[in-house]
Amino acid sequence: MRGSFYSVERRLQRRRSLQFFPRQSSFRIAAALAGAFLGLSTLVQADTLWQANPATAADWFTSANWTAGVPTSSTDVYINNGGTAQAASDTSLDALTLGNNPGESGTLLLTSGNFSSNTAIYQNIGNQGTGTFTQSGGSNTSGLFYLG
Repeated sequence: MRGSFYSVERRLQRRRSLQFFPRQSSFRIAAALAGAFLGLSTLVQADTLWQANPATAADWFTSANWTAGVPTSSTDVYINNGGTAQAASDTSLDALTLGNNPGESGTLLLTSGNFSSNTAIYQNIGNQGTGTFTQSGGSNTSGLFYLG
């Protein structure tokens, strides 16, 4: 009889542990996915600021001219240091701001290529500062275009 009770008790313990394991596992998986998603959202949306010498115009596609490298289609771009960026080839970004704050200025010269920002986002030329966008060639596409 004792062997039978012990056997039933072991099966109950095993069944209890199997019931809780999926819940704990699901919680761990959900926590890991939430952490990964939050980390990914930080990577997806990034800012980069123009840091080239404002005394002379410089190439948009030179990584050293940006704080976070050359902009991509998921990057918010700010040119606020009085500098001038020259774009002469296709480029895509999330949003563009020239002259964001009072006392700041920024210029973009588009000479060729297709320049586009996310169609649901904006190009903000002179938000509270002074912004200049000069286009002598190519095309410019934006969802919203603000002139300040």
